[in-house]
Amino acid sequence: MKPLNILVFIALMAASQGQALAAPEQGGDGRPRPERPKGSNATDQAGKQDDSRQRDAEPRPPKLSPEERKALRQQIHEVGHDLYPAKR
Repeated sequence: MKPLNILVFIALMAASQGQALAAPEQGGDGRPRPERPKGSNATDQAGKQDDSRQRDAEPRPPKLSPEERKALRQQIHEVGHDLYPAKR
């Protein structure tokens, strides 16, 4: 049961990181920053190569069994009810 809780935590963290990365970049004054052209300097390209190597080197976590997926869905459903109670 504990590994399942860890997987839920990781999934929630990944979702929150995805939302943070999807938000437009803003400067200190609240205005969006102008975008830089992609691959405009060598450090961007070197960083991309390092990221791809790191992803390739990391092993993927094992897939969940059908029972584990069902339990995970149930836990997410229960947490959703705790966070957003039914309107009456």
